[in-house]
Amino acid sequence: MPAWHHALTQAEAAWLVKKLLQGIDDTPFRIPFRSKGTPVSKRYKDSQFRGSGDLGIVVERAKGSVLIIETTTHTRLAEIQRLGDLSHASVVYSRDQRYAYLFGRDGGLTKLDMLRGKIVKRIVQAGNSIGGAISQDGRLVAVSNYVPGGVKVFDAATLELLADIPAESSNNQRSKVIGLVDAPGQRFVFSLFDAGEIWVADMHAPRAPKIHKFKNIGRQPYDALISPDGRYYIAGLFGEDGLAR
Repeated sequence: MPAWHHALTQAEAAWLVKKLLQGIDDTPFRIPFRSKGTPVSKRYKDSQFRGSGDLGIVVERAKGSVLIIETTTHTRLAEIQRLGDLSHASVVYSRDQRYAYLFGRDGGLTKLDMLRGKIVKRIVQAGNSIGGAISQDGRLVAVSNYVPGGVKVFDAATLELLADIPAESSNNQRSKVIGLVDAPGQRFVFSLFDAGEIWVADMHAPRAPKIHKFKNIGRQPYDALISPDGRYYIAGLFGEDGLAR
């Protein structure tokens, strides 16, 4: 039997065996396949059968909602409401571009299914957040938090908490975290605003991240970016004129 024999009913399997024994000619034929008892057409009943690379999100900050749009014909497909404080919201996308991860200012992390126009899961993981990132393999989602200061890392599929990285400086005070980006080698890089430090989190073991700390990099590192080749992380300094690289 073929590798997909489990998708056939007993009657369909018997029909196929009979057909093979009779011999296959050039006449086209079709087997009414079913996947685990569910007709193929039903599997797409609740979603748009389209490629996801044309979809995008517009954040409606004042309304606490987002619009899902497709960009070829500039069409509004859906509106998703009740997403909390989106006054400083940002979004990252899954590798297949079907799911969007929305980071709210109120600590909300929401996974959105853009094909179905619905919330997959929403959690409030902190009191005050300022953006996030998704790992290059698409398996981890990280959030940078002001309150309590630190980074939390979640499973991208389930939003299960995998790691909580408190941003504690040498005096045991928590620092606001900002400028979080993903970097090659399954790493996240972020800045500690109050401590004047930049940290690199190696997430090869998601539940036990390894942290490399760069101290005394300047006063109050703020917004940051990473170079296209992933080699340089550059943070603007809010507390003085200059950049840290």
